[in-house]
Order: sequence, then C-alpha cells, then structure tokens
Amino acid sequence: SALTVAALVTESGTATAVARCGVDAVGNGGYSYAGHQASDLGHGARAIITLTRETEVAAGGQVAGWVGVGGPGQGPNGEDMWIQVGIAAVELTKPFLYAEITRAGRYGQLMILERELPVGTSRSVAVLEMAGQPGWWRVWVDGSPVTKPIRLRGSSGRWAPIATAESYNGGRVACNRFAFRFERVSVS
Repeated sequence: SALTVAALVTESGTATAVARCGVDAVGNGGYSYAGHQASDLGHGARAIITLTRETEVAAGGQVAGWVGVGGPGQGPNGEDMWIQVGIAAVELTKPFLYAEITRAGRYGQLMILERELPVGTSRSVAVLEMAGQPGWWRVWVDGSPVTKPIRLRGSSGRWAPIATAESYNGGRVACNRFAFRFERVSVS
C-alpha cells in the first residue's frame, strides 16, 4: 500500500511528520503531503527541521521535509513557480539538505547544500523575500544566506508560506518511511 503522512502538533508548536502506510496516493500523482500552509499571504517561512529516523524510499520515490512559498500554477499566468529549502532523500541516497527554485517557464533547479545527513541532524532553514526588494528571495540555513538573490517575477505578496513533509511513491503503490520534526515554524 502507499503512504499517508500524519502531522502531529503539540502545544509547544512542534510538529512531527511520520510516514504511515495504508492509503493509495497514486490518484494524487503519487504525492502525499502533511503540514501547514499559512492562511494569509506572506514573505517567507522558516523552521528548524530535524531528521528523526532513517529514511526508506521506494524505487523511483522521494521524501522531504521543507519550508517554502509558491507552487504548481502559482506563478504569473498560472505557471509553476516556487522556492523551498529542506531535508530530502531519494532511492539509494542518504538524506541531504537542499534548495529548489522553479521559475515560471523553466525547469526546476535543485541545489544540494549538504550531503549524507545522519539521523538526529537539525537545520534551521528559511526562504525569505528580501526587504525593500519585491520579488527577490534568498534561502537561509542556520542564520546565513546560502543563495544569491533570486528573482521570481510577480511573486511579491502572492503566496501563503508552507511548512510540510512530502512523499512521492514513484507513481505506483509503494511505501516510503521517514520522520521529520518541525520546530519554531514561523512565517514572515
């Protein structure tokens, strides 16, 4: 069976995303998500994300815990556009820290920021629009920028920030196993 992801939120604002098998995610293109999207538009998202167990990723699949803004169809003229940062794993890889930038009309760009993260690794990650520069964004890790300014035309004031766990089962009935803890989640 495929994956369902459950997000548990405690009174302290800590969320844990844990994989559970049993629901067919193939009808959703193979993707399952659990997390939170802000109810208001914002200028970024941040969180401390911790990898809390070994990942097991089915053939052709992936898992990730990330924060970001934008998404499919959320760019100008309904084009795909987003920016995100988080921890991910794909089949036969150790978890890694990454940033992903997808600009309208272009293929996404995946940047590997750190390889082979062991269980227990925490990173403070953020995607933030630059003050006084509408439509210009940066990715931050542990309080430092890790990208140059990134222009995403027409993005300012359009997106609700997201903190989520994601699983992709390769488009077939399969089960990925993973767990991420999200702490100090906030939006800008």
